[in-house]
Amino acid sequence: MNGFLKWFFAFMSEMLKGYAEIVRGFGNGIKQIFNIKNYIEIFKEYSTDFGALGWILSILAIIIVVAIYVLIAVMIFLFIRKYIRFRHSLVSNEDLLEEIALLQRRVMKMAKEKDEIMAMKVAQMGGGTMTLPAGSAAFAAGGEGEEGAPAPVAVGTVEDGVVQTTDYRFSKLIEVDTFYKTYTPHIFSVANYVRELAPNAKLLIHQTWAYEDGSERLCDELGYKTSGEMFADIEQSYNMACKDVNAVGIIRCGEVFHKLVEQNVTPVHRDTFHASFGAGRYALGLCWYKSLTGKSVADNKFCEFDEY
Repeated sequence: MNGFLKWFFAFMSEMLKGYAEIVRGFGNGIKQIFNIKNYIEIFKEYSTDFGALGWILSILAIIIVVAIYVLIAVMIFLFIRKYIRFRHSLVSNEDLLEEIALLQRRVMKMAKEKDEIMAMKVAQMGGGTMTLPAGSAAFAAGGEGEEGAPAPVAVGTVEDGVVQTTDYRFSKLIEVDTFYKTYTPHIFSVANYVRELAPNAKLLIHQTWAYEDGSERLCDELGYKTSGEMFADIEQSYNMACKDVNAVGIIRCGEVFHKLVEQNVTPVHRDTFHASFGAGRYALGLCWYKSLTGKSVADNKFCEFDEY
């Protein structure tokens, strides 16, 4: 073991001597390059033999050499400054991205707080009615008032597309209702995108389906009493969308689900809103096949599902 340690020490020492020689040689080289004293002594030694032309050429040579070293020093300085600025810009960009992310989180938090405050104020204000000004037009109607009489109607006038009423709360709610009544998010941009990339393509719109009767999403989140009510709105919306984007047709998966539910073919939902792995997805596949090929699926007798 001692022999090995001695060999290893000698081996590493010899290797490190090489690195030391590199460093020492580099340092000696820099020292030799900038040994001004030697340059002066050499110049004194040989200048006694200079003629007029020799003096001119020697001075010119000194100026050129000095200029080269100055140029190298300036280039090194500019490189270091540029590198420092580059690193500084990277750090600044990272700080800016972090600041943007922080601001986005704060905006989301404030938006959530604003929605909560608005919800509290709406709950505190309760359901009021608006005064009927002259020349106003009805926007929404309520149910029945006392003793079967019609309830007051929420009304207002429209100026430059903005509903003007005497009650701020109902004015804002009417504007929101009017906007979302025909709101079709992204459908026009998607249709235009498809037509731009594939001008000869024909557009078919896949129709979604209503949620399961009695489910939390259907009743609590969306406010429907039955899946039939939700499907009626779905059908109306998709018919409007098909007309607006000039699609050639609708893949009526929602209608297929609605008819399956009417005929007590269950379950077609997996978790009250997604299609079941058995009959639900198979029915959707048949609907797509019929819509894309035009061929009938009436003679298809397959019913061996692994899961219904």
